[in-house]
Amino acid sequence: MRSGAALCLVGAFFGAQTSYEVRSFGALGDGKADDGPAICRAFQAAQATVGPVSVKFGPGTFRVGRTALSRGMEEHP
Repeated sequence: MRSGAALCLVGAFFGAQTSYEVRSFGALGDGKADDGPAICRAFQAAQATVGPVSVKFGPGTFRVGRTALSRGMEEHP
């Protein structure tokens, strides 16, 4: 995944958007560690949130062994 990308969930409600940073869930972004489990935890937290929400990736190289976007998720550069 390229650095600085954000994956956004399209919410049914308008208002303040909640953001989740993958590093807060344990992702390292060092290009060596498998950040997949931490990224999945961030997505799970986002899916449990009502309203507009985004999952953000700060600078770094995030390695993911295997993951899939859930229905209703869109990738935004």
